[in-house]
Amino acid sequence: VSAASGTVTGGLEMGAATVGGAVSAASGTVTGDLEVGGSLKVSSVSTGSLALEGGVSAEFVDTSGAATVGGAVSAASGTVTGGLEMGAATVGGAVSAASGTVTGDLEVGGSLKVSSVSTGSLALEGGVSAEFVDTSGAATVGGAVSAASGT
Repeated sequence: VSAASGTVTGGLEMGAATVGGAVSAASGTVTGDLEVGGSLKVSSVSTGSLALEGGVSAEFVDTSGAATVGGAVSAASGTVTGGLEMGAATVGGAVSAASGTVTGDLEVGGSLKVSSVSTGSLALEGGVSAEFVDTSGAATVGGAVSAASGT
């Protein structure tokens, strides 16, 4: 589907979509990669593993397991030049957008790449690999360096 602008009140299924404006959805699942050029804000993040190429800034780091801290958190393609509003959308391919808001849950089957991440809490089911961790507050380490939650 390609359009300058549009409104879909029901469901929308597509192979791929590029959105020039913003994307708003109650919930979504991306089976491939998702790239976000700007910042990604979520209330919480749950992941099997988190690989950090850059750095991690937090007021505290609570580690209940073990982790190797080796370096940041990051969001892949589609075409609507204007605005697109929809009740629900299933994307078989990739989704690319200048900006977006997800009020519900967001599941990414592949990798998630963003320039920055702002979150109320960060829950990691697996491990965290990073080059360094910068804590502006305090850090409590239960194991090696694995994050149960952080801000």
